[in-house]
Amino acid sequence: MTELHIVCQGQSQTRQGDTLLGWWSDVPLSPLGRRQSLLVAERLQNDSDITALYTSPLRRAIETTHVIADQVKVVPRKHTDLRELDCGPLEGLTYQKAYEKFPELVVHGSQASGNGVESYSRLQSRVAAAFKVIIAENEEGRIVVVTHGGPIVAYLRYILGHASRYEEGPFFETSPASIHTLRFEGETHTVVRLNDTSHLADGPN
Repeated sequence: MTELHIVCQGQSQTRQGDTLLGWWSDVPLSPLGRRQSLLVAERLQNDSDITALYTSPLRRAIETTHVIADQVKVVPRKHTDLRELDCGPLEGLTYQKAYEKFPELVVHGSQASGNGVESYSRLQSRVAAAFKVIIAENEEGRIVVVTHGGPIVAYLRYILGHASRYEEGPFFETSPASIHTLRFEGETHTVVRLNDTSHLADGPN
């Protein structure tokens, strides 16, 4: 049996000084996000003997992963295809500048056609392929993958056999520092828990 814990990164920083940042920005964790990361790390250490740890290359995921790595004593590995949706022309723009130039894109993301942003089906395909490789590399292992809301929802929809068209659903909540656990035995997979945040219940708000 292979056990897979998918962790959504802790809460990220949304501002730099007075500047509002967008969902596409490669930002660090907020102070709350760092505290959430410690709580999720303690939960993983207590619940399972982790044997492998992977992270998205974005800063908020890396910072979450490093906290987990310190706790579970496993060296993390980056996997580029665990990153969030490729945001194309929004890269490097503040929220205000992005909204002035690409209002439809800011609001609708991959659903705004002809915008240079990665399509939802492409996101789902690359994330599914990444998880397939990670699971194959760690048969009988207990794996933690730290990534983001978009990739988590895309993979859950894929593993449950749903279409790659975003608007067709279903949709899943992916709270900061949540855990989503699946188990794999041969061709069979079992969803153990989704969006588990019980480890945050007594933590900071």
